[in-house]
Amino acid sequence: IERLPKSIEKLENLKILNVGDNQIRELPEGIKKLKNLRELIVIGNPLNEASRKLIEELRKRGVRVIYR
Repeated sequence: IERLPKSIEKLENLKILNVGDNQIRELPEGIKKLKNLRELIVIGNPLNEASRKLIEELRKRGVRVIYR
């Protein structure tokens, strides 16, 4: 997988998102709208700086992020 669809923000009941070991460079901003997200697994992806900042925002919100 090289990118996630912007429509991912519509999955409002999503709790765990595992997209580890892919080729994702950029996470969509809409991922911040996933209020029920508890765990995001993105290890093994070449994420860009903007996505790493988004990850920090999610961590501050209490989302467990597995990266690197």
